[in-house]
Amino acid sequence: MRILYIDMVPNNPSQCLKLAGIRRYAGLSGMEVATVTRDELRQRDVRSFIADYRPGGVIVEGSGRTVDYMPDVLGAIPASYIEYPAEAIAGKAPDVVIDDAAVADAAFRELSQWKPAAFAAVGFIVPHPWSRMRVDAFMRCCRKEGAECEVFPTNWPESEESRFERLSDWVADLPGHTAIFTASDATAETVERAAIAAHRHIPKDISICSTDNISKICENAPIPLTSIQLDFERIGFVAARALVEITVTAGTTGTVGTTGTCFSSGLSHSSHLSHPSHPSQLILPIGPLLVTRRKSTSGRGRHEPWILRAVEIIRAEACNGITITGVIDRLEKDMGRTVPRRTFDLRFREAMGHTANEEILSVRLESACALLAQTDTPVTIVHDFCGFGCYSALDAVFRSRFGMSMGAWRGRNFR
Repeated sequence: MRILYIDMVPNNPSQCLKLAGIRRYAGLSGMEVATVTRDELRQRDVRSFIADYRPGGVIVEGSGRTVDYMPDVLGAIPASYIEYPAEAIAGKAPDVVIDDAAVADAAFRELSQWKPAAFAAVGFIVPHPWSRMRVDAFMRCCRKEGAECEVFPTNWPESEESRFERLSDWVADLPGHTAIFTASDATAETVERAAIAAHRHIPKDISICSTDNISKICENAPIPLTSIQLDFERIGFVAARALVEITVTAGTTGTVGTTGTCFSSGLSHSSHLSHPSHPSQLILPIGPLLVTRRKSTSGRGRHEPWILRAVEIIRAEACNGITITGVIDRLEKDMGRTVPRRTFDLRFREAMGHTANEEILSVRLESACALLAQTDTPVTIVHDFCGFGCYSALDAVFRSRFGMSMGAWRGRNFR
């Protein structure tokens, strides 16, 4: 089967991570992944690419889209979507989205640590739906905790110069020590420049937590930005899994199903819903990966980008049997310096909320579940493909996590 990932921007860091997640899932079953970029779609109709590639399914990128590629446009080709507004899909296909409530909660907890006198939020210069949803979620989080949240008013269309002038005046009038949540790193960088122009000290007067954690922006901002890293790689992984599930279901039953998904310590648990009773069952939310703390919140922030590199190594190599020692060796080689084991363990747990060993285990179990549900790989050799040393080791962990044998789990979930 070939998966076609369409409407992507190749130099977009988040979409490159989504593609890595798609490929990680596809690789479990020997599937092929092809891409169609946004620039290519400006030159040719999407139907011509489908005719050329003849994919078994399509994953449609939704962030920053300029054209909607709805299920009826794609014809009979099964599709899953990434970051599409729910009303656009209208319950017709799986839609993997960022869990804005979880992002807002992470931002509120980070900003609350410094005991601000007030909270505020700033959306992206263009009022995209994702920006509004992030700001709205932060407002709800503040209200839940009994705190008010002032929101910078949108005035679109508006020049960057006009917006900056309004923003500087707005920041100048905020109460002493206001904690600001921004919908994106680019927005946060503008807020910082506005705060400096308004003679507000960061982080003493203004604390800032942004979203996306794009190193190029966060590290080069006037004050290094604390930012929430979204789990784009897992978004791609789940989008591919949902696509394969509806593709196989459509091929065997003539109906299209979907997946109800919850996440715990990075492991996804699936249950098939061949006839979803409500469109919300087609929405698969993915929570943030971690918060990278820098000086825009603490004034004494610690930035350790190797944590993200460790996650990347684990997700790429967990099924090849990599151990914590192997991860640290790779990090030390990449960074050119020593990473003490104790420091690694403490910093990883602090950032991720669970240990590196738990992350490795979750990735391996994800792979085992995919092989059991999507392939006819014999149960007795699944361990060979997901990093376990022997059948008994995987069997013990699997029974502990799921409360049943791999054979019983396959009987319930095989597609």
